[in-house]
Formats: sequence, C-alpha cells, structure tokens
Amino acid sequence: MTSRSVVLGTAIALTVAAPAAAQAPFSAPTAVGGFGAQVQLAGTSSLAVTAEGRSVLAGSGDTANVRFPVAAFGSPGDVPRVGRSLSAPGVITSQPVVAAEGRVAAVVWGAGHTAYLRVATDGRWGQPIAVGRSRLKPQPAVAIQPATGRITVLWRGSSRRGNRLQWRITTGGKLGRTHTLGEFGNDPRIGTDRSGKTIAVWTPYSVTTRGVRTAARRVGEFTKPMSITTAQAQDVRLDVGADGEAIAAWRTPSEGGADVQAPRGTPTWSTRTANTAFSRPQQVAGVADASTLSLDRGATGAAVLAFDRQTDDLTATVSAVFRPAPGRPFGAVQALGTPGFVAAPGASAAVDDRGVATVAWGASVLSGQTGEPGLYAARSTPAGAFGAPQRIDAAAVRAPVLAAAGGSTTLLAWVGEGGVRVARAAP
Repeated sequence: MTSRSVVLGTAIALTVAAPAAAQAPFSAPTAVGGFGAQVQLAGTSSLAVTAEGRSVLAGSGDTANVRFPVAAFGSPGDVPRVGRSLSAPGVITSQPVVAAEGRVAAVVWGAGHTAYLRVATDGRWGQPIAVGRSRLKPQPAVAIQPATGRITVLWRGSSRRGNRLQWRITTGGKLGRTHTLGEFGNDPRIGTDRSGKTIAVWTPYSVTTRGVRTAARRVGEFTKPMSITTAQAQDVRLDVGADGEAIAAWRTPSEGGADVQAPRGTPTWSTRTANTAFSRPQQVAGVADASTLSLDRGATGAAVLAFDRQTDDLTATVSAVFRPAPGRPFGAVQALGTPGFVAAPGASAAVDDRGVATVAWGASVLSGQTGEPGLYAARSTPAGAFGAPQRIDAAAVRAPVLAAAGGSTTLLAWVGEGGVRVARAAP
C-alpha cells in the first residue's frame, strides 16, 4: 500500500529486459466514475486487493475546485467501477490510505487537522469517524488484522505533552480509547500479522535526529521505540505478512545529503520475523541514484523493490530487484522498459499470491526522443525474471500509478487524460 515520493518531468532511458515466459496481458483500461466533475483533477492515492480478489481504490475527487475523499469497490473477478464520496468536500491534508482483508475495508485520510476513518463490510460503508486531531497534518495509516478484521489506526497526533504519534484499535467493531507513543514522527506506516502483532515505522520529526524508527505491539501498548538505522532515510515503506515477517525499505541519500528538488539515494531494506527485531539494513549493490521507491511482499513471502534510477537531471531508468522467499536476498538489478521515455510519477510494485511480481509506471516522450507515451507494466515469473513491458494505455499519466495484488488478481490504477482508469491482469 503506497504513499509515494513523486518526481515529475524526468526522462527515462530504459534498457529492454530479457523476455521471461509468456505473460498474460492486462485488460483494456476501464473508466472509474465518481471522482468529481473535473476528471483531470482526480487523484489516486491507495489501492488494495484481498486474497479473494476483492479490491478497493481510494483517492480524491474535485468538483468546483473543492476536493473530497473517494473510494471505489471491485468484486472478485472485476475491477472498481464507481467511486463514492467518503465525506463532505473540504480541505484534504492527508490523502486517503486504504487497507482490505476478507470482507472488511478501511480508509483513513486527513481533513484539516483531523484524522478520519471509514469502514466497510461487504462493500457497505459505515459512517465516517473522527479518529483524532493533530497540530500538524495527521498523516494517518491503517492496518487490518487477517481473519479477525480488527483495525488499527496510527496518526501524527497531539497530547498534553505535545506532538506525539497516537493510535486507536477497534474492539467489537468500535474504536477504543486513544493511546500515545513516546515520540513524534513523519509518514508513519503500520501492518498487522495474523496473530495481531502490529509493526509501526516512521522517520523522526527532528532536524537533528535521523533514521528510521520502529515499535511493535501484540497486546497492551507499543514497545519503546528504537532505531532500525540512524542514517538519513527517505521514502520509508513497510509490508507486514500474515506470517509475521515484516520488510521495511527506504532510500539512503547519496553523499551530500538529501536533495529536496532531486532526491537520489540507495534502496535499503531490513527484515524482521514475528519474534525478532529488525535485522541490520542491507543495500541494493551499485545503486546510488534511485529517486523513487516502491515495495510489496506477496503471501508466499516473495517480494519486490522497484525504483527509478536517476542517471542525470533528465534521465532515469525504471528498475527492480526481486526476492523469491523469506530469508533469501534480493537478486540482481533488472532494468525494465524501452528507450527514450519521460517519467510520469515513478514505478509501483505488487506481488500476487503465486509470487508473480508486477512493476508499472507512466511515461511520456520528450521532444526529439523516440518511443510511445502511456502506461507500462512488466511482469515476472515466480522465479523473478521480468519480461518485456506491456503498453496498457496510450494516454499520458497524470498521477502516481498504483499496483496491488491479492490471490491471483493484480490491478493497476492511474489517472489519465480522461480521469481515473483501472486495468486487471488476466488470471
């Protein structure tokens, strides 16, 4: 589930990947309604697919220059087709983030200084709930425990002692009291395994403290926060499997520190099991120029990291590394794509329950370059060898491409010239 760092106007000079086994094509793009009257201003921010193939797409719509959060359901074997507004139009300060397990879906977002939650069972929404307030943007995150449907929400909140990360959990379908962690942080992420153990990661909210922080809980309060790394980190990602393994990934900025205008760094990851702490961080060898990062872990433990490699100020390459199973290292870097493209927002990754990975990205063409603009996706074999990319849509991509997988279903969502679009990989 992906909040992403977006770098626009970057050219992609891509090397064609060696073809893998024959790949099932994606369906023709399907329009998704309900994202507002000004479809060119629609946004997609989060996509989830359950093991049963149910899907939820979240984003924002725009009508008369007023934005509102939107979510759309897709039934097994189909794609989301019509979005529904989740609240009255207002100022969205944190884009919607969605989680889905079994029959339950949950969406969180920030409006002003308040974090909101809305829960659906079998596609029927309950009422929006104000989870908590923040002196800053709440940046809420949400996770659902497999099998039980219990929901945990973590956000940047405010307590009597100042700004702190805060969380609430549902019991009997109702949100419990507000709990407070011992520190504050940026862009928090959470995930919950089958046992109910919840892992949280975030970056410190400090100009003097760097790194990636983490805490965990199964019952009671979260453990005392500790550092996975004290080196500077950007684009922190987290994926927690039902079996209790968690992967945290981020970009370690290249020498000279983080450049806000053109951030580049090395994809870095750390793993933990249900009963161990995060391991010593490891880096993708030979890559110091990644400008975006996406992580996904499938039900079998197969995982993929996808990133844009910045070769100069105007040129990048979409690449990926694949891990076939827990405890295995990520493999060699694979370049994906065809020469001469311009990056729309960076690549997005997903792994289905068979261990097949998908990496998708948007592209356009600079004057004087060859190639065709549009949306592209490359798929792997279960062993991790990516095939040549497929061109799924010819229209320019206007928002981050989202990829999500569950069971044998893989979906892509994006905003094209005519609004929100989705496509489904053939099973």
